[in-house]
Amino acid sequence: MRVVWLLPDLQYHAAARQASLVVPELVRVGHEVTVADMRAGGAFSEGLPIRVLASRHDLPIRVLFSLDSLLREQPFDLIHAWRLPALRAIGAVRIRPGRKAKLLVSEPRRGGRFTPIDRLLLQRADRIAPDDAPLAVPPLSRVPWPRPLRLPAGARVIAVLGDVDRDHNFKESVWAFDVLKFVYPELHLVIIGDGPERMRVLDFARTVAGDDPRIHIVTDRTDGPNLFFNADVVWVIKQTPGGAQTALEARAAGVPVVAADWPAMARALDNGRAGLLVPPRDPVTLAKVTRTILDDPAVKARLLAAPPTPGTPEVAAFWSALYSEVVGR
Repeated sequence: MRVVWLLPDLQYHAAARQASLVVPELVRVGHEVTVADMRAGGAFSEGLPIRVLASRHDLPIRVLFSLDSLLREQPFDLIHAWRLPALRAIGAVRIRPGRKAKLLVSEPRRGGRFTPIDRLLLQRADRIAPDDAPLAVPPLSRVPWPRPLRLPAGARVIAVLGDVDRDHNFKESVWAFDVLKFVYPELHLVIIGDGPERMRVLDFARTVAGDDPRIHIVTDRTDGPNLFFNADVVWVIKQTPGGAQTALEARAAGVPVVAADWPAMARALDNGRAGLLVPPRDPVTLAKVTRTILDDPAVKARLLAAPPTPGTPEVAAFWSALYSEVVGR
């Protein structure tokens, strides 16, 4: 089966991570997959059969011309569009006589503000991927904290990872940490990521905690979840639904998770059996719930005893079966 995976980019987000893991497995089992990257230069591009639709310096219209050209070159059976920008792009070029490729859409409400026009585009899809579609997790191995952090021996660490933007809500992490640090003097907060809100988060940290040396930012996410092995707890507290990929990677590293209670996160954490859930935008409850992990090793053991997540072959088999169902083979 000839399949296009259309992604907004291959930067650090769950859709790009899934492409890096699942596409090679789909190719291995016999599918012809092309990853159409709407913006070149992603972190997860290595080893993928990529067709770059535009550079980061091109105008957005360039993506549409390149995508239209790709779809005219060969008869694809299915287009798998990930996230809202991909849905909009395929909606702009797919309306052409003679195009038989089926359209499957994943995560259509992520990557932008969903509008009534997007709802109309979504209605033209042949299938919307289920919200509980499994996520593949990469093989992880321990990587030590970067030396510039200078974490002391015996330090206990809360880690958070993601784009440093309003959506990931790292200010709430600083606030909750400021509550916990008075109970646990050895506790440190490590933010792994970079983004437009980095200086605002640092300014907020100085306002709340002064020049506290226990708050750190690691801007290079190359090692990403491999750093989780050094943490005691991972927080995933986005203001909007999402973050399940990060939570699953923390579980794979053997670290308990405290996460915002969104439906997708509840599914990823088995409704609280594989991680503790807290109301979104509630730093006080976040601090209280985190204490149960820091104070009671039995809680950590219980959370980590939850069944493991599906492996990459199982996730690829899920998509392969869904593709056959959508295409009618």
